[in-house]
Amino acid sequence: MTTEGPRPDLPGNDGRWFLELTGTVDSEPTSTSSFATLENLDLQAGVAAAVAAGAADVDETGEMEITDAADATAVLAPSGPLDDWEPDSLSRTLLRRRPFRWTVVGLTLLIVLAVVAAILWLPRAVENQATTLATSYRSALTDYRNTLPKTQGAVIVLADPESTEGEIAGVIPATADLQGHANAISAMATEPLPATLSLVPREPLEALEPTRSNMLVLGGTGEDIAARMGRGYIYRTTVPELFSMPNLAVEADTSTINQLSVDLATILADTSSLTSDLPEDPLFTSVKAAASEAAERFAEWQLEYLEALRAGDSDAAAALSSELADARDTIERANAVALVTLGEEVNAEIVLLAGDIEATIASVPK
Repeated sequence: MTTEGPRPDLPGNDGRWFLELTGTVDSEPTSTSSFATLENLDLQAGVAAAVAAGAADVDETGEMEITDAADATAVLAPSGPLDDWEPDSLSRTLLRRRPFRWTVVGLTLLIVLAVVAAILWLPRAVENQATTLATSYRSALTDYRNTLPKTQGAVIVLADPESTEGEIAGVIPATADLQGHANAISAMATEPLPATLSLVPREPLEALEPTRSNMLVLGGTGEDIAARMGRGYIYRTTVPELFSMPNLAVEADTSTINQLSVDLATILADTSSLTSDLPEDPLFTSVKAAASEAAERFAEWQLEYLEALRAGDSDAAAALSSELADARDTIERANAVALVTLGEEVNAEIVLLAGDIEATIASVPK
């Protein structure tokens, strides 16, 4: 049988506790007692400082009597290493270490991207605008050119003395169609080009300026042709209405003469009004002059004619009837010559206009 050796004493099991309990030896300080001791020493130091500062006195029992509360509080208040700390006393290095501003970075990045996008997109946008305008110019010019064959047909009808009333009526829509396309071309040529920023290149738009200048001329030419055709139409339809009267008798009774006096007065008023409404045109100057002269003569002529009928002078009545017929024939012949000349000149202008339109279409920038 083996025997165990002596066991080492466990901590706190060496019998010291009994000696401390009986007061034979002093007990070891604990963490709580050490803190209390330090606190007591700090308080005693504070009391001594208060007494020294005159803020407190110690009576016979050893208790402190405060004489100046403010000074005593300042002396007795515990102090530490951070009592005098203020935010402004932080190191400049620490102050410079601020949080990273992602918002600023994001805004800066967006601005940079916007500038880059503008640099890349705006010139292309200008090119697209120029392409769109060029396409619209070509389309309008093509439509304009396609109206010219109809215009030529209307001019032929207008210049032909044998044209029927139905054929002559077709001159109006053809002339209006030409006028509408010519006005559209002129309007497109005078419409301002799209505005761009100052630093964005405008070369694609400025390349359209020659086309626009040609279009302005072409539009004006078409408007002039339409205007000439309109004036020709007025002469073509108005002149046959001048002195429009029934067959003139060389003999008539009193009632017939009275009715003729009313009819002739009405015809004179209508003729004078139609003559004054005839437009001014170099080709038709002689026509209007002849019509005006005949209208002035007609005012006196009707009085002479009615008097011859009342007097039973058939020879004088026949002579006056022939005079009026000759005046009408003179006016109509002059009008027919002017219409033929108008047809020749306008047809030549249309041919030239068609060629100029073709050339302009071909020169529009792609």
